[in-house]
Amino acid sequence: MAACCLVALVFYGLDLPSLIKYAAVGFFVLLGAGLAFLPINERPLDVWIISFFKAIFSPTQYIWKKKDLTPPPQSLPTTPTSPVTPSVPPATTVRESPNLASSPISATNNNRKEEDFLQNIQSLFASGPIIKPRIEKLNGLEVKPANLEERIAAVAPVMAKGKVSPFFTDLPNIINGVIKDKQGKLIDGVILEIKDVHDLAVRALRSNKLGQFRIATPLPDGAYTLYPEKEGLEFDIIKVELKGQVFPPIEISAKQTP
Repeated sequence: MAACCLVALVFYGLDLPSLIKYAAVGFFVLLGAGLAFLPINERPLDVWIISFFKAIFSPTQYIWKKKDLTPPPQSLPTTPTSPVTPSVPPATTVRESPNLASSPISATNNNRKEEDFLQNIQSLFASGPIIKPRIEKLNGLEVKPANLEERIAAVAPVMAKGKVSPFFTDLPNIINGVIKDKQGKLIDGVILEIKDVHDLAVRALRSNKLGQFRIATPLPDGAYTLYPEKEGLEFDIIKVELKGQVFPPIEISAKQTP
């Protein structure tokens, strides 16, 4: 701005016609003010002027010349090859092993082993099948299937009184409710396994700190069996039937142990 003002003073002191003098003075004063205080699109005016002259005087046509990037051929050193003679392993003599089955001592030992094996199998069948409790994993929870007597003793669900569960939903076939102990207090950490009519586990969940439970996605219509389980408590097996309608929250209570 100082340089432009100095040039404007020079033009003002020259003996020029008034029109040219004042036009030059005004031009340089405005140019200095623009260079100092007038950025356009966050760029100073001098950057725009330099870019303008570069765009005018720079070439507008570029010629691309292809460069030969193929490496020059290199001569590989050649080494004289000698004929390879196949190596034949030395012949080995094979000794005939004696026929163990033909010897009377080995035959007697084999018969004794077979008899012992058969006796062990017969003793296993005589003692009855060995059934070990199978532990299933569903959604990361270990669930033990209930035995046949518990499945037969399934009871009807008890509907919860009042709106006791904030998980109550308007979607059909959503099983939800609360779990309480013998004194009526809410229980957390109760594993609840849900099985269909084919005795296949379709859901497994755990009650929260308020004793509430709720499945996330609706189940198809049909009958289902609920198996609550928590260490130190006993529960009835609950049997519910979904009919494509909104299922109200149920209340599961621990049994009174004698």
